[in-house]
Amino acid sequence: MISTILQALRCRFDRHRPEQGKVFWDGLCYVGRCEHCSMEIRRAGRKRWLRDEFGGSPGLA
Repeated sequence: MISTILQALRCRFDRHRPEQGKVFWDGLCYVGRCEHCSMEIRRAGRKRWLRDEFGGSPGLA
């Protein structure tokens, strides 16, 4: 339960965690969905996933 609350706070501050095994390369960077809030996210650096500002990445529909 505490980890769920902590992850909710992380999502609130745009620090997401991708769903395992559902991340792919779109030609620019790795994209996927957050395992907690299901928002589309992009990898901004090692272990750094942020909300996808471009949205509508192919394959995430």
